[in-house]
This record gives sequence, C-alpha cells and structure tokens, in this order.
Amino acid sequence: MPEFHLFGSLPCELRLTIWELALIPTRQDRPGIQFFSVTNHRKDGDELKTLRVQCRLGSECATGHGSRYCLAAPKLGSGENVGHSWTGNHNPSTYLLNHGLFSACPESRKVAEKAYRIWDSEEALAEVQSRVPRAPGPVHGSARVPFVASSRNGEEWQFQINPSSDLVCLQPLDPTTICLNRRFMDDLCVVRRDRGLHGFLNLAFEYAPSWRLGLEQHRPKFSSLYRLFSEPSPRGFFLRALVFADNNQSRQTNVSLWLIDYSLKRERTSVVTGRGQEFYGIGQKFVEVDDGTIADYSTGELGSALDFLRDLDRLFCGLRP
Repeated sequence: MPEFHLFGSLPCELRLTIWELALIPTRQDRPGIQFFSVTNHRKDGDELKTLRVQCRLGSECATGHGSRYCLAAPKLGSGENVGHSWTGNHNPSTYLLNHGLFSACPESRKVAEKAYRIWDSEEALAEVQSRVPRAPGPVHGSARVPFVASSRNGEEWQFQINPSSDLVCLQPLDPTTICLNRRFMDDLCVVRRDRGLHGFLNLAFEYAPSWRLGLEQHRPKFSSLYRLFSEPSPRGFFLRALVFADNNQSRQTNVSLWLIDYSLKRERTSVVTGRGQEFYGIGQKFVEVDDGTIADYSTGELGSALDFLRDLDRLFCGLRP
C-alpha cells in the first residue's frame, strides 16, 4: 500500500521542485487583461484603503502618481453582495496568475519572487525613467511595472503588468469624485500631461448600452456638449479620457482606448478568430470587434459600443473616435 507523506515532510529539494512546477508561465505573445478600480482617496474615504495598489518604486517613481487618484481592487459583476476584491468575483485579470504561490507560504513565495524577478523590473523601470525623464512617448519603455498590494493575511502580494501590451481596464469607484473636469485628468495615477496616457498603450472602459441614451439632446449647443463631457458618470469618465488622448496624440501616437461590450453575443460558431487584437485573461479572451466583424455578433435593443461611437462621431462633427 502506498505511503502518504505530508507535504511539509517532503525533502526541501522536492518541495521546491513541486512549487516550480506549479508556476504558470507568462507569454510575451499573449497580452493580458488587467482590471482596476480608480479611487479618489481624498474624497472616497477609507472604503478601499486596504485594497489599493502601488508601484513598488514608491516615492522614487518619476511619474509621481497617486497624489489624488489611486488604483485599487476591481468590482466585477452586479448585485448587492458584490464588492471590490482582488481575487473574488471571477476576476479574469492576468495579474492573478501565480497569486496563490505568493500567499501559500514563505517557501512558495520565494519561488514566485525568483520567477517574477520583481527586482529586475524595478531596476529596468528606474533606468528608463532616469534616461528619458522628460522625453515624449511611453515613460515605461518596454519595462514591466512592478506593483505591490496587501493580501488577506497582511503580507505583501507582488505582481507586474506590461503597459506596452496589456489591456488595462479602469473602473471609477465613484464617478462623482473622479475627473470631474479635464484639469483633474492630469492627477489620475495613469495619466500625466507630458506622457500622453502615461505609457499605458491600451486603456479599456466597461461600456453599458445606456450610454447611448440622451446623446441627441446634446447636439444643438456647445454648452450641452460641455455638460456631457463633464458628466459625473462612467460615460463622462470615458469621454474625458477620449478627448485627453486625442489632445495628446503628438506626445503619444499609439495609444488605443477600448470599450468592453459585454452585451455582444457571438451568433455563429464558425467565426474566424485572429482577425483583430486579442487580450488573454484567466479563463477569458477579449477579442476586438470592428465594423468588419460586427455582423458575426448580435446586440441588444440599444445596439453595441460601435453604435455609441458612431453617435459620438456625429455629435462631435467627425471626431471619429
């Protein structure tokens, strides 16, 4: 009869081998998806204080982010019992790959830290910032950005994202306190005036079909367009980011803003994939849909995010978002 051994009783070399085999490798050719909430820590109180995340460079980071707005755990799903969480609500963010190894025990944590080589990312990021402190374009270059957050047991959990390829989705915690006018966009932790959109080349926003409601009433007057732009809502948050990106094209020409439309349903199982950009999450894949592929999908009564963008094109007289 086989003999059972407790994991802790196994030889150290064997335990380390098991931890190393448990690592999920990341691939450079598979850009990830990263979900974050954005919180105004001066006005939102301490609701997400323990769920914030910071760049590991801290005060040494040349970007100076976090003076007002901070990134925090996302809120995915709907319902009264759904809250902000890094690991709950089926979060598909690829920053959760190997999260269990960071939190299982000190031994697995060391294996994960060695594999992620967080210190190399810190050095590379600091080098990029010191080499081109005021040059236009992505501030991060090809360096990964290392982050640190607190886990349930109070220990630090480390992860890193690739700003030049990953899709970063921003959720305003309270739209009434986030970027109420264009001036405050400069204080957003992923935005800096001399950096375009701060090196994040793919920013995403979760679209809702209700965004199309009421757009026509803003058409006649410029003052109405300004109210739409200043709207304290997720829609206004996206519009401000859109105009900000358009105004900063001379500084950063390759920034893309994406809308995530959960209402789109694939109608045909024979849809050819690989025709557009793809981002890979945990158990999910986010696929680009454009005018050439929208026919492969069904939409709700209010149409799709593409219909919303066409509405904006007419509203802003050819902005062509």
